[in-house]
Amino acid sequence: MLLDGSGLFNFVIANGSGYFLYCNNTDSFSVTGTPLSQVSSSITAGWNLYGWIDMTSNSTAQAVLDSIGDNATMMSRWTGSAFQTHLDGSGLFNFDVQAGEGYFIYAAGTGTWTR
Repeated sequence: MLLDGSGLFNFVIANGSGYFLYCNNTDSFSVTGTPLSQVSSSITAGWNLYGWIDMTSNSTAQAVLDSIGDNATMMSRWTGSAFQTHLDGSGLFNFDVQAGEGYFIYAAGTGTWTR
Protein backbone atom coordinates (compact mmCIF):
# COMPACT_ATOMS: atom_id res chain seq x y z
CA MET A 1 0.00 0.00 0.00
CA LEU A 2 1.29 3.46 -0.91
CA LEU A 3 -0.07 6.22 1.25
CA ASP A 4 -0.61 9.34 -0.86
CA GLY A 5 2.29 11.73 -0.48
CA SER A 6 4.03 9.67 2.19
CA GLY A 7 6.52 7.81 -0.01
CA LEU A 8 5.94 4.76 2.18
CA PHE A 9 5.47 1.39 0.51
CA ASN A 10 6.28 2.77 -2.95
CA PHE A 11 6.78 -0.04 -5.49
CA VAL A 12 7.45 -0.65 -9.17
CA ILE A 13 4.40 -1.42 -11.32
CA ALA A 14 4.99 -4.79 -13.05
CA ASN A 15 3.81 -5.41 -16.61
CA GLY A 16 0.72 -7.62 -16.72
CA SER A 17 0.00 -7.43 -12.99
CA GLY A 18 -3.27 -6.12 -11.59
CA TYR A 19 -3.58 -3.46 -8.89
CA PHE A 20 -6.25 -1.93 -6.68
CA LEU A 21 -6.57 1.84 -6.34
CA TYR A 22 -8.48 3.37 -3.45
CA CYS A 23 -9.96 6.79 -4.12
CA ASN A 24 -11.98 9.05 -1.84
CA ASN A 25 -13.99 10.25 -4.84
CA THR A 26 -14.80 9.07 -8.35
CA ASP A 27 -11.85 9.83 -10.60
CA SER A 28 -10.07 8.69 -13.76
CA PHE A 29 -6.50 8.48 -14.97
CA SER A 30 -4.57 7.76 -18.15
CA VAL A 31 -1.64 5.46 -18.75
CA THR A 32 0.68 6.41 -21.59
CA GLY A 33 3.51 4.61 -23.33
CA THR A 34 4.02 1.77 -25.77
CA PRO A 35 1.46 -1.05 -25.54
CA LEU A 36 2.91 -4.42 -24.55
CA SER A 37 2.86 -7.08 -27.24
CA GLN A 38 3.62 -9.97 -24.89
CA VAL A 39 4.19 -10.56 -21.19
CA SER A 40 5.00 -13.63 -19.10
CA SER A 41 3.70 -13.87 -15.56
CA SER A 42 4.38 -16.36 -12.80
CA ILE A 43 1.35 -18.25 -11.55
CA THR A 44 1.24 -19.36 -7.93
CA ALA A 45 -1.15 -21.82 -6.31
CA GLY A 46 -4.22 -19.93 -5.10
CA TRP A 47 -5.59 -16.59 -6.27
CA ASN A 48 -3.52 -14.42 -8.65
CA LEU A 49 -4.34 -10.89 -9.89
CA TYR A 50 -3.48 -9.99 -13.49
CA GLY A 51 -4.04 -7.08 -15.83
CA TRP A 52 -5.32 -7.81 -19.33
CA ILE A 53 -2.91 -6.26 -21.84
CA ASP A 54 -4.34 -7.23 -25.24
CA MET A 55 -5.45 -3.89 -26.71
CA THR A 56 -6.43 -5.32 -30.11
CA SER A 57 -8.98 -7.99 -29.25
CA ASN A 58 -11.23 -9.05 -26.43
CA SER A 59 -11.53 -12.58 -25.12
CA THR A 60 -13.70 -14.58 -22.73
CA ALA A 61 -13.00 -15.94 -19.29
CA GLN A 62 -13.04 -19.52 -20.63
CA ALA A 63 -10.57 -18.67 -23.43
CA VAL A 64 -8.18 -17.18 -20.86
CA LEU A 65 -8.41 -20.25 -18.62
CA ASP A 66 -7.81 -22.46 -21.67
CA SER A 67 -4.70 -20.44 -22.57
CA ILE A 68 -3.24 -21.00 -19.09
CA GLY A 69 -3.89 -24.74 -19.06
CA ASP A 70 -5.07 -27.29 -16.51
CA ASN A 71 -3.73 -25.30 -13.54
CA ALA A 72 -6.33 -22.53 -13.89
CA THR A 73 -9.76 -23.46 -12.55
CA MET A 74 -11.58 -20.14 -11.94
CA MET A 75 -11.54 -16.54 -13.13
CA SER A 76 -13.22 -13.65 -11.31
CA ARG A 77 -13.87 -9.99 -11.93
CA TRP A 78 -15.32 -7.13 -9.91
CA THR A 79 -18.43 -5.70 -11.61
CA GLY A 80 -18.57 -2.55 -9.49
CA SER A 81 -21.00 -4.05 -7.02
CA ALA A 82 -20.10 -7.75 -6.74
CA PHE A 83 -17.62 -10.40 -7.83
CA GLN A 84 -18.57 -12.56 -10.81
CA THR A 85 -16.76 -15.91 -11.12
CA HIS A 86 -16.48 -18.25 -14.09
CA LEU A 87 -15.65 -21.90 -13.26
CA ASP A 88 -13.57 -23.69 -15.89
CA GLY A 89 -15.84 -25.58 -18.30
CA SER A 90 -19.09 -24.52 -16.62
CA GLY A 91 -20.48 -22.18 -19.28
CA LEU A 92 -21.78 -19.90 -16.50
CA PHE A 93 -20.57 -16.30 -16.21
CA ASN A 94 -18.26 -16.65 -19.22
CA PHE A 95 -17.75 -12.89 -19.23
CA ASP A 96 -15.87 -10.81 -21.79
CA VAL A 97 -12.28 -9.96 -20.85
CA GLN A 98 -11.36 -6.40 -21.80
CA ALA A 99 -8.14 -4.44 -22.18
CA GLY A 100 -7.10 -2.43 -19.15
CA GLU A 101 -9.15 -4.47 -16.68
CA GLY A 102 -7.82 -6.61 -13.82
CA TYR A 103 -8.88 -10.21 -13.18
CA PHE A 104 -8.39 -12.79 -10.47
CA ILE A 105 -7.35 -16.26 -11.63
CA TYR A 106 -7.35 -19.26 -9.31
CA ALA A 107 -4.67 -21.87 -10.01
CA ALA A 108 -4.24 -25.31 -8.45
CA GLY A 109 -0.46 -25.18 -8.93
CA THR A 110 2.45 -23.06 -10.12
CA GLY A 111 3.48 -22.20 -13.65
CA THR A 112 4.09 -19.44 -16.17
CA TRP A 113 1.46 -17.75 -18.33
CA THR A 114 2.57 -16.00 -21.51
CA ARG A 115 0.08 -13.74 -23.24
